[in-house]
Amino acid sequence: MPVSLLYAVIDPTSAASTPDQRKQATQTLALAMADVAQTQLRGSDILVRYDALHFVFVLLDCPHAQADAVALRLQRAFDEAIATQMTAAQLHISATWLPTLPLALDPMLNAMQEALERARLRGQAQQ
Repeated sequence: MPVSLLYAVIDPTSAASTPDQRKQATQTLALAMADVAQTQLRGSDILVRYDALHFVFVLLDCPHAQADAVALRLQRAFDEAIATQMTAAQLHISATWLPTLPLALDPMLNAMQEALERARLRGQAQQ
């Protein structure tokens, strides 16, 4: 079964002055991501939050050719969600996929990191 992975990082662009404001902003952005995932993903897809604003989407039975379309859909929905909340943040999403043949975990994680870096550079170029 093809499995694609999306790695998403939210970078807040507004400056919160106190720790409480930063914590509240982080919670608001994480909740926005959860709402977007709930409305945009299929029931078989899995969202994993492994840091305050870092997420992995496991897209089961999703060929890599379709992963970019899912990432774009998530990007647009997140941008709309934070615009309505008057929150400033940038979402960086990168995509990779698990090979159908066995592969060591380290090369797969390296591929994810490289994909994220490409996504960040692409976002900076657009700004």
